[in-house]
Amino acid sequence: MVKRLAVICLLSLAFGAGRAFGQSADSLELGNLAYLRGQYDVAIREYNRVLSEIGGDRSVAHYNIGVCYQHMERFNEALEHYRSAIEMREGRYPVASYALGVTLEQMGRTAEAKQAFRQSVRASGGSYPAATFEIGLISQQEGDLGDAAHAYREAMNGSGKNAASCHNNLGIVLAMSGDYGQAEREFMVALKQSRGKLAEARQNLTLCKDLYAAPALVAQLRLSTKMLQPVAPAGS
Repeated sequence: MVKRLAVICLLSLAFGAGRAFGQSADSLELGNLAYLRGQYDVAIREYNRVLSEIGGDRSVAHYNIGVCYQHMERFNEALEHYRSAIEMREGRYPVASYALGVTLEQMGRTAEAKQAFRQSVRASGGSYPAATFEIGLISQQEGDLGDAAHAYREAMNGSGKNAASCHNNLGIVLAMSGDYGQAEREFMVALKQSRGKLAEARQNLTLCKDLYAAPALVAQLRLSTKMLQPVAPAGS
């Protein structure tokens, strides 16, 4: 299994008026500044202040603490906080469910990760390309090519520039199924959409031409495992 690390990137969160909410926003901002400096213990301390403040968004605080623990590779603690964040929103926290899935995948618990990614899709109303892409990767790892192909096709919708990764991986699924012609077309689309920058698609397209004579070469095709969405703290 390829390990995908979290990427640092702050997301925006709008806050309403009120002194208590303002204090919560200040704690989140201080926590995010500490996070950017790599001071994860300091960041966790600031996020914990939100948990004790009246009017603070406790679900966001739990999510941000989870991100810090994930970056520190303290995965069990990250899981605990992601689950608390999800529970506080009664299962309707797609970003936290996605982060939960990524953490479980890093721990090698792929079956549970797949469930978390599916929950992320459900919580988002049925469309969460990043989570669907991860479902495709896990299904392909499990040998369920039909489910993998379905997931990659679903992930193409709304994934923008990252759709190239979906086309590349779908091409591999098709090649593994013996449909080399359609696989070649998918690699070509991936290369075109990435403006020639997706190295995996370039290598796969070259290799695909030899698959007709030597099908065993399919094992050398390269998956794209680029994460479609960073796991990052929410900010003020």
